Amino acid sequence: MLMVQDVDLTPNPHALKFILNEKLLNYESRQYSSREEAENDPFAKGIFQIPGVVSVFYMDKFVTIEKSKDTSWGQIQRPFINFLKDFDKSLIPAEKRN
Repeated sequence: MLMVQDVDLTPNPHALKFILNEKLLNYESRQYSSREEAENDPFAKGIFQIPGVVSVFYMDKFVTIEKSKDTSWGQIQRPFINFLKDFDKSLIPAEKRN
């Protein structure tokens, strides 16, 4: 089960970096600036279902979520933790090795 182990601040006051207990990707990083961009990635698409999320970046063992200016972190953190608990990591699209 995926869980948040720690949370780090980022230079962007509207973004937080969530460090997880398991690796999501081994080689790639993935960044999405809209729900439409994330359409083929069930992990990112699921995070965008949380109201107020405006971008998602993930790699290795962390996810950085950027929220809209008028959304509080309290509105995002609990739904994100619940999403992680229920998410099947095998649904993350396979990486392409160069």
